[in-house]
Amino acid sequence: MPESTEFRTPLPEGLITVLFTDIVDSSRLKNSMEGDTAARRDAKFRSQIKEPHDKIILDCIKESRGHKVKSTGDGYLFTFTDAEEAVLCALKIQNVFRVNAVNTPLGPLQIRIGLHTGIASPTDDDYVASAVDKAAQIQSQATPGEVFVSHETCALVERLKGVEIEEAGVFDLKGLDSQKLYRVSRSGDAQSANLSTFRSPVVSEIQNPYEFALTANTKTFKGRELEIQELLESIATGTHTAVFGLQRMGKTSLIEEGLRKELESRSELNNSVFVVKIDMQRLGGAQVMYRDFVYAIIEGLVEKISSLGLGRNVQNLRRTHDIFNPGQYQRGDRTEFFSVFAKLLSGLSDATHRRTVLFIDEFSEVRKVIERNKSALHNNPSPTSKLLPHDMYIDVPFIHHLSSLLKDPQLKKQITFIVTVRPFISEYDEREGLQLLKLMKPITLYHLDEKAAKQLITEPLSGQVTYDRGTVDYLYWLTAGHPYLLQFILKLIIDKIIREGRSRVTSQDIKAVEERMVTEGPAFDAPFAVLISDYSVDEVTHPKESLLGKGLLALITYLGRDQEEAWVLSHEIFDTLERYKIPMGKTSSLLSQLTRTKIVEEASVEGTLKYRLSIPLLRQRFLRQNLYLKYFR
Repeated sequence: MPESTEFRTPLPEGLITVLFTDIVDSSRLKNSMEGDTAARRDAKFRSQIKEPHDKIILDCIKESRGHKVKSTGDGYLFTFTDAEEAVLCALKIQNVFRVNAVNTPLGPLQIRIGLHTGIASPTDDDYVASAVDKAAQIQSQATPGEVFVSHETCALVERLKGVEIEEAGVFDLKGLDSQKLYRVSRSGDAQSANLSTFRSPVVSEIQNPYEFALTANTKTFKGRELEIQELLESIATGTHTAVFGLQRMGKTSLIEEGLRKELESRSELNNSVFVVKIDMQRLGGAQVMYRDFVYAIIEGLVEKISSLGLGRNVQNLRRTHDIFNPGQYQRGDRTEFFSVFAKLLSGLSDATHRRTVLFIDEFSEVRKVIERNKSALHNNPSPTSKLLPHDMYIDVPFIHHLSSLLKDPQLKKQITFIVTVRPFISEYDEREGLQLLKLMKPITLYHLDEKAAKQLITEPLSGQVTYDRGTVDYLYWLTAGHPYLLQFILKLIIDKIIREGRSRVTSQDIKAVEERMVTEGPAFDAPFAVLISDYSVDEVTHPKESLLGKGLLALITYLGRDQEEAWVLSHEIFDTLERYKIPMGKTSSLLSQLTRTKIVEEASVEGTLKYRLSIPLLRQRFLRQNLYLKYFR
């Protein structure tokens, strides 16, 4: 119901407390949103930032019995009859924004809040009063993420239980004399408690940039310069590329953050291509049909083309509507379907006058799709000769036809395929005869090098967080530069120091997280599983093979527990497993797979090979959890 006709309780008059809120840096924030026009950026700002912002604030006001007067554009004006309720509501708002952050391109959303208590009466659902003007001026002086109040409000809440008050300084308020303002916080609130006694003045502004569950952001994407240059070369030369890497090694981040940033700095290349992402994990369903995969690509292309303002160029391209028209295909014949698909891709590219970079993320999921569909067809046989091509399930022939697109000379000039895959998919490609990866240039991601890993530790919060001497070196050694593990640990550490109201990371902070991760059982099983998976197709598909691989890791750790730097000679490994009836060929194959993916390190001493787990933290967990006994009894 429009605000002008909805029922509203009368606004209070007399002695009231006025509360103003405002979004920090709103203009810069709007300009940083995605979109090639101001209208599109404003729409993104409204849907992704302003709407969640409004819900948080209005929910808090409703719970605190405040009165909404009006929106001020990027903030609000509220009034309260009780000063204590007003202050508690302001603190609640700031706390919700800290705990349930609204993420923006500039980091977590921050707001300013200012309050003043004075005499005012409403006129036509608004106030024209000096008390309101003063509250607005106080809000403009507030530090981002904090609550400032006037002397008058301070006098009414100074005995409020659970709230601390401190002088924020003397400020020149427009149209008023210099005024002493006060900062209020909850007792023990590390975000805004007594700054002068136990923490750096910048702690209140720290926002944790580390998010291990997401792709890297602008602050946390580090290194990978060589790989980015290889990708740029692939795009420039029309070379299809497969980016290999274990789980959470940064494959998607390489495209979405690293490649994006580099393209933006090269305007000529950036204006001649556009990147379209297709996520295989989102196809879903019990089985995936040809139509699902092809439709996802078409939908992604059309959405991207529309976002660039090029929609009119493709409106009359009939094949965008005709590709699923059953009248043009014979049952069981895939060839014509892929011919139409190729012409459609070519037509879309021609219409936009740009090279399409078709980024298929998590392409390793194709194994799961093919195997699931194999099983479904085995249980309920349905000859493909009776099906229209777009109703067929994704299978090996589908990948063969997709490979034929990659070899099409004309299409190769218009579209570059980039896929991200886990190491096992290469073995699966060879086993099933997919032929696809043979047509692609490989790029492999391993752990970050020392320089990039230390940048990830220190640069995202440079000037806000410092590290005790030796802690950065130790954290790099502990994780061996694994990007996921670094972000996981740093997320825990930075959250902790923010809660405690300090800006320095100590060796004890790292040791405390390290101790938890190596001693606590199920709580950290999932993060560690990420580090030791996907090295071979058998490990992915067969539980017994997976157990054997993990058993080998446990054995290497156990045998190296008292050795210099945890190295184990190869004959010790082979001799032990031979006693458990594991053939030498099997052991050799496993070691090769594990060293190829860098889960295990390999070195040579006087002509004899030696091995150890590459991540010290992982070695510690295997030892402290006594996992050797789990696999060897």
